Amino acid sequence: MGDSIYKYPLKFKENEVHGGMEATVDVPSPAKFVDVQLQRDQPVAWFEVDPSENIFVKRTFILWGTGWPRHGDNMWKRQLNYRKTVQNAFGLVFHIYSEYF
Repeated sequence: MGDSIYKYPLKFKENEVHGGMEATVDVPSPAKFVDVQLQRDQPVAWFEVDPSENIFVKRTFILWGTGWPRHGDNMWKRQLNYRKTVQNAFGLVFHIYSEYF
């Protein structure tokens, strides 16, 4: 596993159930998470993958802004991994989690 490191842009959409934002990417299976960061102010995840694999799995990321209110407990009941805190060009701070993988 892991012939290459591939970049996956994260396109976050608002989730009204928990008040945060979610992005899902399809990656070849198996895939090893490497990192998540802002690149040119856009969230991006990197995975170590074998590009010849033709079975894909979904990987979900949750973005939560500092001070954002929590709506319900649905998000917090899921098993989440803290991945990173990032700051955009305007100084806003966001916390990125992922569902367990």
